[in-house]
Amino acid sequence: MLSDNTAVLFLNNSRKPMDDVNFRKAVAWAINADDIVTRVFENQVIKSNPLGFLPIDAWMKYYDEQVVEQYGFKYDPSVSKKVLADAGYKDINGDGFVEAPDGSKIELSIIVPFGWTDWMESIKIIANNLKAVGINAKAEFPDYSRYQDELYGGRFDMAINNFNSNLSNTVWSYYYWLFWDIREQQTQGNYGKYNNPKAFELMQAFDRTPVDDYETGQKIMSELEELFLKEIPYVPLWFNGMWFQASTDVWTNWPSEHGPHYYPCTWNGKWQLGGIFMLTALEAK
Repeated sequence: MLSDNTAVLFLNNSRKPMDDVNFRKAVAWAINADDIVTRVFENQVIKSNPLGFLPIDAWMKYYDEQVVEQYGFKYDPSVSKKVLADAGYKDINGDGFVEAPDGSKIELSIIVPFGWTDWMESIKIIANNLKAVGINAKAEFPDYSRYQDELYGGRFDMAINNFNSNLSNTVWSYYYWLFWDIREQQTQGNYGKYNNPKAFELMQAFDRTPVDDYETGQKIMSELEELFLKEIPYVPLWFNGMWFQASTDVWTNWPSEHGPHYYPCTWNGKWQLGGIFMLTALEAK
């Protein structure tokens, strides 16, 4: 499937131990996104890169490979365990799960809406990944209204979401969603209440930069990418698909790898991304 948005694991930065950058890094290194892509989605979607940038030119032209190489993460449980140990997270009582540096127990939940079966299976894998490195986490499936209430109100530990990470003509829209300013109700993004004025400042600077001033934009974006990977407020997981099927019983010339290359969808505002052109290209069988 075409990549339509980024599914992100939001960590509640206002709760312990998610307020600890080392704990967040350990979580990032512990998750096997390839397993999710293969077992849950049967390879119909693509694993996200460490930044969560959708694989389109308008975004990837700002993807700084050197920054990702130096500060990025990948699935490696041994690194996750080392990060935890070096930060003082140890299994004190011998139950197989680490306690916080102050000796307090860690019991976390990961939430997605009940009935969203692909996400439900995904967080089961994530919970098992975290348990494998000593983090006590469980998958929970509240009904949608409770999920939304806990997500917007910051009353969760970890949650998967993709509501405003959609394909657009600028990667700024993605960072606006991730770093939206903190309010009582986080209805537009930044559900984990990541609080870093520098990130917001860089995001605004990029917004003020003319689209044809690529050099300035790249410099700002590289700095923002470095900040994101050093802090790991959230963990990009996979590129959620633009679910699309078509029948050739009546109409032909649907978008394909051979052309035409229009966006093959008309729902959720996608008329503006080629849906109308797709319809004009259809031919009666």
